[in-house]
Amino acid sequence: MAKATATAGAAGLRLLLLLPLFGEAPLGLYFSRDAYWEKLYVDQPAGMPLLYVHALRDAPEEVPSFRLGQHLYGIAYRARLQENDWIRIEEDTGLLYLNRSLDHSAWERLSIRNGGFPVLTIYLQVFLSSASLREGECQWPGCARVYFSFVNTSFPACSSLKPRELCFPETGVSFRIRENRPPGTFHQFRLLPVQFLCPNISVSYRLLEGENLPFRCAPDSLEVSTRWALDRELREKYELVAACTVHVGAHKEQVVMVPFPVTVYDEDDSAPTFLGGFDTASAVVEFKRKEGTVVATIRVFDADVVPASGELLRRYTSTLLPGDSWALQTFRVEHSPNETLAQANGSFVRATVHDYSKRGWAWPGWAP
Repeated sequence: MAKATATAGAAGLRLLLLLPLFGEAPLGLYFSRDAYWEKLYVDQPAGMPLLYVHALRDAPEEVPSFRLGQHLYGIAYRARLQENDWIRIEEDTGLLYLNRSLDHSAWERLSIRNGGFPVLTIYLQVFLSSASLREGECQWPGCARVYFSFVNTSFPACSSLKPRELCFPETGVSFRIRENRPPGTFHQFRLLPVQFLCPNISVSYRLLEGENLPFRCAPDSLEVSTRWALDRELREKYELVAACTVHVGAHKEQVVMVPFPVTVYDEDDSAPTFLGGFDTASAVVEFKRKEGTVVATIRVFDADVVPASGELLRRYTSTLLPGDSWALQTFRVEHSPNETLAQANGSFVRATVHDYSKRGWAWPGWAP
């Protein structure tokens, strides 16, 4: 524990700050996204691949395994519509695929269960087998939701699809990666239904500037992975761009680009320090001071923004160590944590500044 003292003149008063160093218990495997989106069309064949979900490791020896929730849900009121017999998952790879072909009657039956209202979007839940969560407890990082927009018609002709529809989902993608964790795969380019139903269309992908950063896109599998462990205190957000090239005929090419943002999630891994290197503040206590007058202040800098505010007061404690009972009755300590921005590696990252102020209570001889 780091310690600091603030002295106050002849009162012989000392303020002891007990500051946590760092460290967190292992959190386990986690999803790189909290939501996935895909479309379902009438009469798509059973066995058709839909999408991959990805989990990242908290420790090198972990091996991800996936399981699906038992039910399909509607968006409105998160209503449970029916047991899931539509979608299956490969437990070791995270590949979701269509278990059976869906016709108009399947969607009509689902709409009846939805109170007669048309169901345009459903979702199911994917859990990591290591997470002991139930269906009503689906929260990132141990659970992700997969949303399916139902289009009440057959899959369009491949020649009618626009380049954007051949390359990327309608909804944007974004990723969450914890700092200081082993590198791993967190995304795979390619729309699997398009690849399955339109095998003659050729597309290729690049991650712009990713090779100069801790990310790479494998040219064969199109898997995107981290090349080394990330450090949030060096960079918190990566605003990458994904480029997809659609090859049309022998010579013509069309390029589509979309944002590909990655956010690095913080952990409590930085020891706090005293701003300016000053761990002692002197004060002169005078009579006829108003109640609440600040007589000494110490500022502590923490490069982390965790734990959450409710946990901060428990982790960062302060204690008055007076020479007599008068000082204990006369002074109090107030702790005020505030988020700030710190410059690191050419960018700004969030950090925390803790202000500890020693204030006086009202006592005889002090002005009201």
